[in-house]
Formats: sequence, C-alpha cells, structure tokens
Amino acid sequence: MSSLEQRLAERLTDKRWKRATLVFLLFVLARGFMNNFQPLATELHPPLPEDEGSLDGAILVFCWAGFTILFRTLLFDRRALAMGIAAGLLWIPTGDILALPFWAGSMALLVYLLNSLGKWRGIHYWYMALWSFVIGSYIEAYTLLNSPFYTGAIIALFVTYCKYWYPRFIQERQAAQEEDEDDEEEAFDEDKEPDNSEDEPELAPFETEIARLESLENLEGAVHSELKGIIKYARLIQHCMLTDPRDMQPGQDFLNRYLPSVEEIITKSQNLSSQLAGHGNEHQVTARSVEILKALRSAFRQKHAQLLENDETELNTEVSTLEKLLKTDGFL
Repeated sequence: MSSLEQRLAERLTDKRWKRATLVFLLFVLARGFMNNFQPLATELHPPLPEDEGSLDGAILVFCWAGFTILFRTLLFDRRALAMGIAAGLLWIPTGDILALPFWAGSMALLVYLLNSLGKWRGIHYWYMALWSFVIGSYIEAYTLLNSPFYTGAIIALFVTYCKYWYPRFIQERQAAQEEDEDDEEEAFDEDKEPDNSEDEPELAPFETEIARLESLENLEGAVHSELKGIIKYARLIQHCMLTDPRDMQPGQDFLNRYLPSVEEIITKSQNLSSQLAGHGNEHQVTARSVEILKALRSAFRQKHAQLLENDETELNTEVSTLEKLLKTDGFL
C-alpha cells in the first residue's frame, strides 16, 4: 500500500464519527443488497411464518458483516481484498448471489488474519469471535457447505495463496522490516560518530526531550525514582505514537503539555535545594517536588492506558452502532 493510500485510509477512520458513519453506510448497502437479491434466492431454508423476521435479520447480519470486512481490507490489506473478491466470483455460478458477501468476506478475513500472524492484537480475536456469530447467522439461512464443488474451489484458492503469494508477502514484509532496522542502525551509528553530513536521521517524536530527562544526574533518591517512572511511560506513549498513527495527535498533545514541566520542576528543585542547603529548608522543596512528580507519573501512566484502549473502543463502537440499527429495524 502506497503512502498516499495509507494516509487516505487513516483519514477515513481517524475519528469516531467517521467510523460510525461508515458503519451506517455499509448497513444501508447491505440492506439494499438483501432487498434486491432475496426475492431471487432459491436455496434459502424455508422459514416458519413466525420466523420470517428472524431469517431476514440473519441475512442482514451476514451481508453487512461481509461488506464491512471487504471495505476494511480495501483500506488496510489489498491482498486480502483480492482473495475475497476471487472467492465471491467463484461463488456466483454455485449458489444464490445473496450469499456472496458472506463468502467473499470470510475469505478476506481469513487471509487478513493469516497476513497478520505474529502481530495479533485484541482486535484480531474480536474479529474471530464476531465472525463465529456471523457464521451462525449464515447457517440460519443456508447450509454452510452445501456445494462440494465450491468447498473444493475455496480450499484450492486458499492453498494457492498460502503456497505462492503468502511467501512473497512474508519476504516483502521482512525486507521492509530489515530496511527499517538498517535505518535505525544507521541513525544509531550517526549518533555515536557524527559526521558533517547535512542529512541527519529523523528522530522519534520527543526523543530529544526524553533523552535530556534520562541524562539528569545527582538527583535525590525519591526524585530519581519518580523520574524513572515518568520516563518509562513517556517511552511507552512514544511507542504508541510510532506504531499507531491514530495515537500520534493525542500523544503529541499530552507530551507537549507535560513533558517540559518535568524537566523544569526537577531543574528548579535542584537549584533551589542547593541554595537552601545552608538554611535547612531544602527537604521541604524536595518533598513538594516528589509530590508533584508522583502526580505527573500517574498522569503519564493513565494516558498510556487510554491509548491502549483505542482499538477495543473502536470495535465496541461499531458493534454498538450495529445493535442500535438492528433494534431500530426490529431485528433485535
């Protein structure tokens, strides 16, 4: 994925209201798809009269989920999207077009999870749990593997991907990681042995400020202990900013606001304590500094915890929005 495409994907999903709007639009798309193709379906389980609403709800769930997975892979994993589209095209001569989003979404999700091996986070387990519910909805409307031809076709498609395209994907990812590691090593070497080159490696956000805090010496034991805690969480916040673009702005705002204050408090406390040493009042200054540093360390810890909650919050928002839409339409 090019940097332009990556920026576009991030722009479309960086705000909660944008994600909620996309969920709603995909729901409308799924509802329209269901209304158009359900009358043409010939292989649906015949529902009892009292279960017709339940069958409609099950169809809407697996159509919506399929379109949602395809859209997310369009933004974040084009290989998974291509495999999902291929699985959908294979389904067309096999069964009702109404079931196409389910099979395309299932293949796209399977390939996406395979491509993410080694980097799974909580949201990937949420995807698997959610898809087990989607499979249940599909089984309510159709027999899961009613076509031996299609079962063999999608297995062959997945095996082909694993044998030919997945190794190429791994090689490209490893090459990108090695390139990043080489860049980090070059940056480290240039930092140890500075030269006269005009092009210097770009430092991580707030690297200079955190490094200055790490270089402070001759601190009181309690002050040094609190400072170590602040530095620890500052590094963790910095890591979140580097690994998740959506954490960049909130992390930057927080560190801009509080990181300079840490160095200022410690420096002024050291200077004032040395001046008051002859008067016996330096302990009061140190105690007050330790108190405010404890509060700052707690704030840094809480901010890091907030950044870690972003992924779970995103999924919960999407699920909650879907539940509200289903309740509004009388399916729940």
